[in-house]
Amino acid sequence: MNHKSSKNTFLLSICVPTYNRADLLEHCLNSISKSISGYEDFIEVIISDNNSSDNTQAVINSFHNRIKNIFSYRNSTNLGFNGNLIKIVDEYVSGRYCWIIGDDDFLSCCAIKVLFKQLIDTNVDYINFNFNTINIGEINTFNKNGELEPISKNYYYGRFEDNISLLNNYGNILFTFISASIIRSDILKKIDLSKIDGDMWSNVETLFPLAFNYAKLLKGKNCIYIDFPIVTALVHVKDWNWGLPLLHLRYLPELYEHYLKEGFTKSQLYSSKLIIFNCAINSLFKSNKHLINGKKLKYDFLGKYLSDLDLYFVILRKIMKKYLNNG
Repeated sequence: MNHKSSKNTFLLSICVPTYNRADLLEHCLNSISKSISGYEDFIEVIISDNNSSDNTQAVINSFHNRIKNIFSYRNSTNLGFNGNLIKIVDEYVSGRYCWIIGDDDFLSCCAIKVLFKQLIDTNVDYINFNFNTINIGEINTFNKNGELEPISKNYYYGRFEDNISLLNNYGNILFTFISASIIRSDILKKIDLSKIDGDMWSNVETLFPLAFNYAKLLKGKNCIYIDFPIVTALVHVKDWNWGLPLLHLRYLPELYEHYLKEGFTKSQLYSSKLIIFNCAINSLFKSNKHLINGKKLKYDFLGKYLSDLDLYFVILRKIMKKYLNNG
C-alpha cells in the first residue's frame, strides 16, 4: 500500500526495520498480525527493508492481505541500521505514538490489548515494558499456548526519571532495548538525526541513538512502566557480538555518565550502574584486547568508581561464583 495516499491518522505506528532476516521477519509480522486483531483501524505497520538480498520482499507481500494498514518500503541501497531508522522516523511515521520493533522480536498476543488502554486513557509520553526471551529452537511454538494478562500491580506511573530504577534487566540497560519502548512521535521527531548517521559503533550516540537522546527529551515526561512481558526477544547469534567488550567497557559506561550529566541522580541510576559494573567486569575478565574495531576500551570507568563499595560486591560475587564452580 502506498503510505502517502493514506489519509488516516493512526494512534500507533509499529515500525520494523529489517535486513536479510526473512524467516525471522515472518514470525515477527505474524505476531503483530495476531496482536493487533480488533484494533486494525488504529494502527499502521511500517516495514523498511534495507535492501535485503533474500526473500524479504516475498514475506512482506504475503502480509498485505493479512494486515489492514501495512506500508512497506525498500531502500535502493543499504543505509545501515541508523540510516534505515532515520528514514522511518523522518518520512514514514504518521501515528501519534511510535513503536520500533526489531525484526527478530515478537509481540505477545495481548500486547496491543494491554497497550491500547494506556495509549487512549492516559496522558502518557512514553511507555516502557518488560520482555521475555526465547531460544531459536522455541520460535515455532511461540504464542501458541495463550498468555496471561497483566494485573493492576504490574503498572507503574510517574516521571521518566523515577521509573529508571525499575529497569533492572541486563537486556534493557538505560532503555537500550528499542523494542521495549513506545514514545510519542512528536517527541521522537525532535531527535537531531543528523548526529546519528553513519557508523553505529563510532560513538555512544550513534550506537544508542534513542536511549542517548531520551535522557534530555523525556526528563520530566509522563511515563508508564509495565512489569509484564509485552514483547519477546529472540536469543541468537547477532552479527555485532564481536563488539560486546566495546559495548560493556566503553559505551554503556559512557551512557551512564551521559545520564548523570543530564541531571539524573545516582540513586535513580543505581540499579543500572550495578548492571553496567557487572557487564564491565565480565568483559574485563574475558577480553585481553585494548582496541576493538579501532576503538579503545575504557577501563577507567572501573577505576573511577573504586571507592564505590558496590563495585567490590560485584567483584566478590564473581570470584565466589568462579570458586564454587571450580570446587
